[in-house]
Amino acid sequence: MQDANSFFSQSSPYFHGHFMKTFSPLGLKVLQFQVDLLLTACSEDKYTCGDGACISKHRRCNSVADCSDNKDEFNCSVLSIPTGYRKERPPTAPSGGPLEVELVIGISSIKKFDLVDFKIIFNARVTLKWRDARVTYLSLQDDYYINRVKDHRSIWKPLLFIRDEVGIVSFEFPRSALYVNRTSDPILDDDQILTESYAFSGATNVLVHEQEGSLTIMCHYNLHRYPFDTQICFFYVSVVDLTTKFGLFTKASAVRFDGRRELLEYELLRERLEILAKRNVSYAKVQFVFKNRYVYYIGNAFTPSLMMVIICFLTFHFDLQDFQDRIMVSLTSLLVLVTFFSQTSQSIPKTSYVKLIDAWYLALIAEDLLAIVALVYIERMRLGEKKIISKEKRERLYLVSKPAKMNKVFLFIFPTSLVLLLSYFVFMSVSNFSG
Repeated sequence: MQDANSFFSQSSPYFHGHFMKTFSPLGLKVLQFQVDLLLTACSEDKYTCGDGACISKHRRCNSVADCSDNKDEFNCSVLSIPTGYRKERPPTAPSGGPLEVELVIGISSIKKFDLVDFKIIFNARVTLKWRDARVTYLSLQDDYYINRVKDHRSIWKPLLFIRDEVGIVSFEFPRSALYVNRTSDPILDDDQILTESYAFSGATNVLVHEQEGSLTIMCHYNLHRYPFDTQICFFYVSVVDLTTKFGLFTKASAVRFDGRRELLEYELLRERLEILAKRNVSYAKVQFVFKNRYVYYIGNAFTPSLMMVIICFLTFHFDLQDFQDRIMVSLTSLLVLVTFFSQTSQSIPKTSYVKLIDAWYLALIAEDLLAIVALVYIERMRLGEKKIISKEKRERLYLVSKPAKMNKVFLFIFPTSLVLLLSYFVFMSVSNFSG
């Protein structure tokens, strides 16, 4: 004999009811049947408006009033949560096993790149995607922005934990929304008979949680080769209280940069996201590589300072007896170099170690200082020779005198040392970028 509930449920798609067991005052068991009726002239794939008009069920809850009384936009809850649902527990994968969560980080711009405070602030959108087979969705549209879950606190969502090299990362996501991305056809469900809404399985449709705001990370900059330096900054993302036994990030996770890569002083070369697992926790490592835009320093620091040293070396071509001009030009060159060094040091990050630009200035200052010492040494030799050699003999032997020979030696030594110095700095800068 056919069960009564089965009989009534199969008799008409517009009839819904169920039996209730109660007891009379005499203790006799009585069956009572509670019936919900939906009387309509529309077919199964249509929705009944308040005036009796029929529209396609796909137009139900599509943010457009297709019924004259707007009835098709009433009670448009996307989410149907079954009894006994526990939001504190993550769902399992539809196929069994740990839940798969897709992480997509979109960087719209770099708001601040602070070398002094070792800080970077990103404007970011963090998107999480997963499936929850325990729930059912109603009236899903192709545009998932229409399928917004209003009461997103009633179901489980991944709670992010972000840390960098120092510790917990500060992030603010004032905009947060949960959507359902329709990826399958409707299913048969008893609730859709009365609501005239298509039902969709939580196992085949994707929940999309979007968060947008600012993300601040600390980065340990390595400035030994500044301004020909390349900086690597990274942070880690994981889900709070989610071990690899219950959930993990998928290989489809990615990071994208959509903003301007050329910053004031640095340029973003590349970004990458790597999925790792450590201590039974799945996490994503997000890495950014920045290259210094050194052209400014070549034009405003390296070139002027190099010209000062060249001017100092030119004094070795002055007449040997014109010591006053030789020494004054060299001293002026040294003072200008020290001024350049002082001004540059005020505008670059201060570190406890010597940076490449510091080494450059110190090397040039040493070159200038040694040139001045050489000029003084040559002048002392010249004055000593003047005392022991007569004027006529000195004029005859001037080209082969010891001061003249020593001057020629320094004319070779200092330019050679400068070329070697330049070669070293060029090699350091090129090897840094190629590595």
